[in-house]
Amino acid sequence: YTLSRVLNGRYKMGTVDAPTRFYVMYRWSYGGEKLLFDDARRLAQALGAEVSDLTRSGVLKQSGDSVTMPSATERKKDAKIAQHLGEAGHDGAVPSVIDVLHRAVLIWQEGDRRALAEYLAQHALGREEEVNAVAQALVNVLPSGDRERQFLENYLQGSSDLPDVSQQKRLL
Repeated sequence: YTLSRVLNGRYKMGTVDAPTRFYVMYRWSYGGEKLLFDDARRLAQALGAEVSDLTRSGVLKQSGDSVTMPSATERKKDAKIAQHLGEAGHDGAVPSVIDVLHRAVLIWQEGDRRALAEYLAQHALGREEEVNAVAQALVNVLPSGDRERQFLENYLQGSSDLPDVSQQKRLL
């Protein structure tokens, strides 16, 4: 119910993937604060996510008995995470919406609108509206001076006017 309210009623809880549900609910509940590992585990479990998967993908960063929630910019600093952020897994698994959003925000920060349009066409896989709904939900829950909120606001303003990128390849 809460996630549906945070997402402005646009998506039901079951339609948003578990890592994204966790990210949005963590930000809504705790902002950028540290959280005890066991509390994060309980929240993840309630939302259908596994803490070990969240830490492996970089959605959570564990330090001792506590965890933090890194922003897109902070995830970029971890070369191991940043290299494959927002891309399909080796097993072909579709990336989570939060991973796609974070990669899109990082591309947006670089200022290459065409690269952003190409990335979304290839990796959002028809979920652009869901990506934008999650971005808007995060804007709504993060405090006014928060840097992540500012990046998301800028992304949302500019992502509506991206160049058209055809996914079909033509044979010459």
